[in-house]
Formats: sequence, structure tokens, C-alpha cells
Amino acid sequence: MTLEPRKGAARSRFGFGRGSNAMSRGPAIAVEIEGRRLWIAEAAVRGGRPTIVRVACAELPEIQEEKDDGPEELGRAVGEALRNLKFRPGAAVMAVPSSKQILRNLSVPPSPNLGETAAMVRFQAAKDLPFPAEEVAVDFLVRTEAAAIGPGSAPNIFAAALKKESVAASIALAQAAGFKLKGLGLRAVGAAAFCHACWPGRGSKTAVALITLGAEFVHTDVVRGKDLLFTRSTKLPVVANDEGAAKAVSIECVRALSGFSGASLSRGIECVWVGGATGLESRVAALLKDRLSLPCEELDPGVLLGLTGEMADAARGGAGALGLALAAADADGLRIDLLNPKKPAQPRDLGRLRLLAGLALAAGALLLLVALRTNMVKSRTAILKQIELEIAEGEKKRPIYRAMKQQAATLQEWNRGRRDWLDFYSHLTTVMPSSEDVYLTSLAVSGSSSIRLSVQARGGEVLSRLEKQLRAAGYEVKPMAIQPGSDRFGYDFRTTVELIVPDQLKLDWNKQKPPPRLADDASLEPGAIKGVRP
Repeated sequence: MTLEPRKGAARSRFGFGRGSNAMSRGPAIAVEIEGRRLWIAEAAVRGGRPTIVRVACAELPEIQEEKDDGPEELGRAVGEALRNLKFRPGAAVMAVPSSKQILRNLSVPPSPNLGETAAMVRFQAAKDLPFPAEEVAVDFLVRTEAAAIGPGSAPNIFAAALKKESVAASIALAQAAGFKLKGLGLRAVGAAAFCHACWPGRGSKTAVALITLGAEFVHTDVVRGKDLLFTRSTKLPVVANDEGAAKAVSIECVRALSGFSGASLSRGIECVWVGGATGLESRVAALLKDRLSLPCEELDPGVLLGLTGEMADAARGGAGALGLALAAADADGLRIDLLNPKKPAQPRDLGRLRLLAGLALAAGALLLLVALRTNMVKSRTAILKQIELEIAEGEKKRPIYRAMKQQAATLQEWNRGRRDWLDFYSHLTTVMPSSEDVYLTSLAVSGSSSIRLSVQARGGEVLSRLEKQLRAAGYEVKPMAIQPGSDRFGYDFRTTVELIVPDQLKLDWNKQKPPPRLADDASLEPGAIKGVRP
């Protein structure tokens, strides 16, 4: 997919819930801080729709926020940066630091009352939080993708939690910076708003992945329409060279997108955009294109929003601040605001609330059972496929097994006869005429005393001499049927000789002398046979 700006892209409206954090007068300003990097974006309503009018970026001094006066010290540094950039905000919204937020996907029964939904969200979120529910602020949004599934279906809830002490620290930071904190939004939700603003006509059936290389984190966000389907932030790898850093970042992005592929709302990712101001974006996009087999391109917010000069450079990596500013300028405000979270309504019917909570738990248990069943089916299917492969491999080797069984049966029959037939075979080679007159084509043994020979001879007198020599050696020879059967070597007679080995026949090797070797026999000389090396 080619990333091209669309006319009026930044002016689209968003359905961001209640607008208590919307800027009623003047421009909307959003502040995002990550590490020592500060982004400030300003949006105003032009033609009835919000649009970005100014964006800037600055470096902050090294400050330890963990100190008692850390937020105030950081706020003073932010205020100085705002003054240097000639920003004079009376109020602003801020992005929650990625390291402090807690995100959850929840499913609750549908309710037309937002307060009831908020109560159920807090009820379920409290069970997952590592600290008491009264110590955190919780806000949520209902994904329109889930709401569009149909009446009676469980909407998909994206919830965020932030400890109240972090909320207080953000308020103190804003006061020290010289502005009033109007809202606390999520960088990821802002990134989704930015995507929707740039491509308002995109349908709700295709998802795009926005990867942002920030000052400290690699942010991976998957967006469909105006909904954030998935978000993950991981520490930016520290590697000595750009090539190694780009490779490490691409691996982290593939891991994050692999985590999204199992989400229930996944319908596949159409393309990947890589943004940021690290200088690694084009390399990361190229590596991801090879790894994911998806369209991957470098994101340039300035081109999409119609920004030029310093503002275009400052917009790189600031998709979260840009989206939060656009949302704050809209009449509906931020979709998630941890400074002004949606409040649960006073329960009118506790029995119904318990019923809905029970239904939610039952739905969760059902989903767990379905997941377990699916996993078991996959495991058994893999075992079945492995067995089928082994059976197919065995079928290929069936002729070999059959030949081995026949050979084993022959050996067992020989063993039962209590005779060493190989000795008799050697003995026969010493009593038969020379290979110039006759040669053996096959030898078969049956029972405990019968040998069947198939021979090829040059003449009938040779066969007569063969019979006499075999009788002289102690074998009982049944009459031979001589048949013409010439071959290309001049052996024109063929016959089958059946020998009976008497029980009293003893092999005396001292009396046996094999026919002399032919003078021109080179069959055992090194290199005489093709393919045999000395």
C-alpha cells in the first residue's frame, strides 16, 4: 500500500465518548513525554473539523522522576521548553507514560447504559489489578468493531488503569510547567486517532499496524477504522551499530505482531507503517517487509498532515501527541481519559448487576473451555498427521520389508535343516566343470536335503560330464531335462539339476580342488569392474 496523504485527512471526526476533556475554546494542545524527548502538538477547528496547525519537538535534561520533587522538576523543564518553543497553553492534555499504564481487553454483556458498563468494567478490572481498586483510575472504550457484530453480542472493551499517585504526579507536572491538565490520554489511542485522521475513508474490515520508534520504546499498534485492536510497548534495544539495532527492532516488532495474530478481533493486517525519528525507520521497514511478507513503508506524518519544514521533522515519532491533540480539539474529546474516567452509575438493581457479572464469568469460562478444546484438537491432529506420515513412509518400504521377511524365512528354513548350505555351495563350485564349459544361473534350497541348480552349458557332453562329477562327489542326481537355450556368450544348452544330499555325505575339503582360474580372468583385478576403484 502506498502511503499518500488524503485531502482533509486530519479533519475527520472521531466518536470519542463523552467530551469532558474537549477544548471548548481556543486550540487544543497535547503533550507527550518519553525519556528525554518532548512532543507538543496543537490542533484547531478549521471548517468545523480539527486539524493540526503546529507541532514541535524538544530534548529535556536528565531528570530522575522517582525523587520526591521529580514531577515538579520535570514540569519546570517542560515549561521552559514550551516557552522556548513559544507555546503558551492555558490547558493541555498529556499522554500517560507507557511504563506506568495497565491495559486490559475485557468482555462484558451489552448494556445501553454507559454507567452500568463502567460498573461492570471496574468489577472485572479489579480482579486483574495487582493493587486495590480504590488506588487506581480506570477508564475504557467500547470498540465499534465489536459493537457492530450484532444485537445481544458481548462488546469488546479496551480498558486502561493508572495508579492515582501517577495521576497526582501528572497534575503536579502540569502545574509546574504552567498549564492546567485537561486530560490524561493513552499514546496508543492517540496513534489510532492519528491513523483515522490521515485515512478517514478506510473501511472497518482491514487492519493496519503502526510501529513507532520512540526515544525509549518501540510501540506496536494495530488499528482498524478508528479502533485500537492491539498495542504493545517494549524497550528500544541498545545495539552498537545501526544495522544490529534495526535487526533487533524488527525482531521485537515481529514478536508483537505475532501476539496480535491470536486476538479474537484479528482479521489480518493489510500493511505496516514504520515511523519515528531514530534514523532506523527505513531499515526496519525493509526488514519487516522481508519477514512479514506484507507491504511495509516508512511513515512521514508531515506529508500526511500537510506539514513542512521544522514541523514536518518534529512530527516524526509524535503520532501519539498528534492524535491526542486532534481528539482534544474534537467536540467529543478523548476516548480514554484517566484524569476524567467514566463513572459507574448507582446500581438500581444489584441482582441484575450480579446476573450480568455471572454471565460475564460464564462467558469467560466458556471461552476458556473452547480454547482448551481447540488446543487439544490441534495437539491430537498433529499426532494423527505424524502417524499418517509414518504409515506412508512404511508403505514405501513395504517391498524391502517383504524381501527381508523372505530372506529371514529362507535362513530359518536352512537353520531347521541343520545344514550349512553355504558350505555345500562352496563344495559345488569345486566339483562342477570349469566356467569355460558351464556356469550357474541360480541356486535354490528346499527342505533339508534338496538343492536345485539352473545351469547354462556349451554342449550336451558338458552336461553329461556335470552329472557324472556330481554323482562322483556323493550327490544323488535326478535325471536332467536338457533344453536348447543359447545366450550371447555361446552357452547353447540349459538345464535344471535337482540334487539330493544324503545324510551320510561328509565334505572333505582336503580332497577338493577348485578348477583353475582362467588365464584371462581379470574380474578381481583392481579397476576391472566399472565403478570399483583400487
